[in-house]
Order: sequence, then C-alpha cells, then structure tokens
Amino acid sequence: MAVDRPSSPELPATLPPAEEEGAPGFASGDAAAGRKSRFRKAHIAALGLPLLVAGVSLAAWGLGAFQTGRFGAGLVPQNATAPGGLPPVEVAAAQTSALDVMEIDEESAAQINGERPFDGKPEMPAAFRFSAGVEDRTRAADCLAAAAFYEAGADREGQEAVAQVVLNRVRHPAYPKTVCEVVFEGAERKTGCQFTFTCDGALRRRPSEAQWLAARKVAEEALDGGIDKAVGTATHYHAEYVVPYWSPNLQKIARVGPHIFYRWPGGFGSRRVFRDQGKREEPHIAKLAWLANHDSAADAGEPGTPEEQSFAEMIAAMPPVVAGKASTGQDADQIVIGLDMKQPSGRWAMAALDRCDGRADCQVIGYPAGRTPEGRPAFLYTRDGNSGLDRALWDCRSIKRPSDDQCLPEDDAALRHMMRDRDRLAAK
Repeated sequence: MAVDRPSSPELPATLPPAEEEGAPGFASGDAAAGRKSRFRKAHIAALGLPLLVAGVSLAAWGLGAFQTGRFGAGLVPQNATAPGGLPPVEVAAAQTSALDVMEIDEESAAQINGERPFDGKPEMPAAFRFSAGVEDRTRAADCLAAAAFYEAGADREGQEAVAQVVLNRVRHPAYPKTVCEVVFEGAERKTGCQFTFTCDGALRRRPSEAQWLAARKVAEEALDGGIDKAVGTATHYHAEYVVPYWSPNLQKIARVGPHIFYRWPGGFGSRRVFRDQGKREEPHIAKLAWLANHDSAADAGEPGTPEEQSFAEMIAAMPPVVAGKASTGQDADQIVIGLDMKQPSGRWAMAALDRCDGRADCQVIGYPAGRTPEGRPAFLYTRDGNSGLDRALWDCRSIKRPSDDQCLPEDDAALRHMMRDRDRLAAK
C-alpha cells in the first residue's frame, strides 16, 4: 500500500528537530472508514507487518494517538489546534481513540503482535517531581492510582508501567498538563477516551481497601520521582490480544506482562521532549468521588489476592458483545447469554456487570452464540450479596487469560456444582 511521506514541517521552537523523516500518518473521515473496511475484509495472513496507512501528516508532528488499552492514548492540548492546520483535539481524539482496534480474534491479534519485532528501546526520562500543595497532590495521586489499578489490576509491575506512561504524557507537549486531565482525557465520549476504563463502565467496580492502598503507593512513588526503566519514555500501550490501527505508526519498545508499549518515532518521541513538569492545579474528577470512602492516609496493606482482582485487564473496548436474554426456565438470578467468540473475552465481564446492575445476587452464564446453552460454559460471572463475592471466570481450555486464577475449574463435576451453588465459587 502506498504511504504518504510528507516533507518535514518546521517544528516549534520548544521541540527538538526530528531525528528521522516523518512517519506515515492516520487517515481521517471517509478515508478512515474505508481503511477499517479493508482491514476487516482482509484475511489475517494478508495484514502483514508493519501495517502502514496513508493519510494526513499527524504522525509527522507526533500528534497521532494512541492507546490503549486498555492502554492509553494522547493528543494535542485541550481546545487547541495542532500546528500545520491539523484538526482540533476533539476531532483528532475521535479518530485515534482507545477503541480504534481491528476486529480480529484474540489469537490472531496475539500472533500479529508476537511476530512484530521490537524496533526501539526505552529511553530513561528524568524523574518527575510533584511539588504543589496537599490538595492538588492528593487529586493527582488519586487519578494516577486509578489509572494504575484499572489498567493493570493488582500487578505491581504493570501498575508502575502505567503510572510512568501517564507522567510521560503530562510532560509531553502533545498532552494535557495535569495528571487527572491526561488520565480522563476524552472520558465524556464513549468513542474518544484515551484510557478505556474512564468510559467503558469499569469504574463501577470498586477496588478493595488493600488493592486501592497498593495502587496509591505506586502512584505516590511515581510522583516522588520513581522511574520505571522497563518502559522509559513510552507514551502508548495496549494488550497483546488486540491490534490497534495506530500501533504500526509507533516504535515498539517494551513489553510488561500482557501489555506492549510504544513511543513516537523520531525527535517527538525522544527523551529531550519530556521537559515540561506540567501545571499543578489538578481538577476535581467527579467519577472518583467514591474515593471519599477510602482512607488515603492509611498504611498500605498487601496487594489484593487473585480472588480480589478487578476487571482492569479487560482493556480492549469493543461494541457490546453479548446477546440473549435470561432463560425462562432458570432461577431469576441466573442469566444465560450468547457470546461473540471473535470479540475480546474481557468485554464479557463488563457486559455481565451491566446485566447484573442493581441485583444483590446474580449469575451470568455465557455460551458461544448459536450453541445450545448446556454443558461447560465459556464464561461464568457470579455475584453474591451475602458474601460480597464478585468474580468472573473463563474456560481457559479455549480462551487465553493472563492468570490461571481467572479460569473455570477443570473438573466438570466441580463446575456443575459451582453453577448451582455460589458458596462453592466463593470457597474456590
């Protein structure tokens, strides 16, 4: 496919000169729609790597975007027009959001990501120092901890990587200048958020006290100058089981757990760009009002156990994937649904939360769409109001999950008993 390589524009005085020719950019409008259609119709073997697309010169300025993810994406500053006549941030965000991923199955996505070699290495950024007042510091730490927890679950290494990406964006000229604005950029748009947890309903599930304090500790350490050398100056990332349209335009530089990290090519992704320490007037985020119930000053406890892990790893936001209604012959609290097996399995859990909304006791049993709903399910979500149980499990015989603790029991008799008795699941 032909690729536009525009002549390098004159960079703003605050940025270093580009180290290489402008990378191909992103298509917009009808061109973007056509691009997606072509990818969807193509056989997976024909996709190839790198997947380059022609379009406007966003990447030449380093203003293409990016996430994640589950994993984050960034744009030009709020309410600004990009240099060279590029579209306002609202338009750019809509075209390069966290949801802009190819509609391919998880196995094929993992294969594509695995076959692409690393084409860069992390560069070490300078330490980030937050020196504002107590109130702004508290808000920044809350936003950073929320990103770390909902993006990486209870995995400390993953949380540190997420926190580093957020602070890298705060200091980069293409992003908002506060921690909370970076994390919640585009959160008001279901199709434009930069970190998927801010717009896909994940915030409805609360971390345990121990989980929150562990994430808060990671955030405080990052604000005090801690550096995650594993990802360095990375500004983008995504889960291994999705392929965003934007990822071929960036340099693949690191992998932490199930997530792949990227930086912009050329000078716009070099460590010299990360100079701005941002402003220190952190906004109030209404979506985090529930934090008033957490004691941020308490000593950090042990990270959450596997039973407590959140749905944070389910970062691959897609259209609704669940079809079907509650079976008429079953308990009113038990819902049988059909699943689109081509969609990321993490979305099933978010859909189950929607189906159980407002119920103290609820069990969602998922089978592949079109299959008779009997025998071993592909997915099981259970909520028990008495015990506080709130857990999702997958059939790992056919579905890849990041941890064995997220798998249904291998013993079919135990599984049948679990589907009838929620206390059995709580004791697993």
